[in-house]
Amino acid sequence: MAGRHSRSTRGLLIALATIAAGAPSAAARAQGEAAPRMDVAVTIVCPPDAATELSEQLRDILIGGPAGNPRSLDLGFARRFDIEEVFRLPAVGVDRTRAWVVIDGARALVRVAAAGRERFVFRDLTVSQPLDELDRERIGQMLKIALDTVVEGGRATLGRTAALAAAGIEQPPAPSSPAGPAAPSEPQAQDRESAPPPPVLGPEPPIKLGLGGFMELAQLRGNFAYGPGVIANALVTVSEVRAGVWLLLMAFLPHDIEPHTPSVIYGASFRAGVNLGASELPWLSLDLGAGYDWPRPGYFGGGQKQIAVYRVAARVGPAEVAGLRAALTLMLEYSSQSLDVQAEGVIETSDTRPALALELWWH
Repeated sequence: MAGRHSRSTRGLLIALATIAAGAPSAAARAQGEAAPRMDVAVTIVCPPDAATELSEQLRDILIGGPAGNPRSLDLGFARRFDIEEVFRLPAVGVDRTRAWVVIDGARALVRVAAAGRERFVFRDLTVSQPLDELDRERIGQMLKIALDTVVEGGRATLGRTAALAAAGIEQPPAPSSPAGPAAPSEPQAQDRESAPPPPVLGPEPPIKLGLGGFMELAQLRGNFAYGPGVIANALVTVSEVRAGVWLLLMAFLPHDIEPHTPSVIYGASFRAGVNLGASELPWLSLDLGAGYDWPRPGYFGGGQKQIAVYRVAARVGPAEVAGLRAALTLMLEYSSQSLDVQAEGVIETSDTRPALALELWWH
């Protein structure tokens, strides 16, 4: 009886020791299975005027990540996208998940490569021109899902072979091997997946065209005058400089039209010039130009005479405000002559005009 009791006690002690020894290993396994920290580098390729708002939206969506998997996010910018960079193996010690967000006209392309460059996710999205708040949100959510997918793996990802084929990149021929039975191997599921090749990116458009309308308030020969009109421009960005040309047509509408008002005679106006700005400051530019003012129809033979006017202006915008692309322009104009209703012609009286214009751009 005593021997039987001793054997039972000994079995109980062995079971307790086994449980105690297994507890640390279970904790270690739980710790090992916790989602590791994911460092992500995202490169944005888009027009300079959309870069700031898009990068801020992507950062807001990606920086937190899942509760157990915080992200370290590194955002950068590039002027062009090279599809071969997606497959290029990184240097030793700097391997991490990479993503590219490319705005190419009405398309947003998301290309994600996992660390080690063995798993890839390609996504395309149709967007408006220019990007609005909804487009930026959709791009950010699509990038977030693509990053989670490429890290977790599975059938939704592409292996290196399938991704190269989808990108339209020709693979080098496999090295020849000695004749003999090939070792059986199970192809990866992601390499068996096929996907249509993404559209090939063309070169960035060299010229960006713009069209807008505006309302100008100017001090014209001592009187305030309103000037509704239209403006068009063509801009090109080269390195750190954004430059282009612009022209506008306007009609002065003095608010106190009377026969003896000095400004009542002014009618149509034409201006043209150049625009200069820094590519790093898409919201600020400088206008330099000149043009002519003509009399209102009915004066001086129906607008046969004109005076030359010179302009310097600073433009803030255009930026998206309440769904509209708006800009504010502060300008100063100078003319060595004036139109005069009493003299029924041009007089040698200089005129310096401060003016302010609110612009709404449609393109």
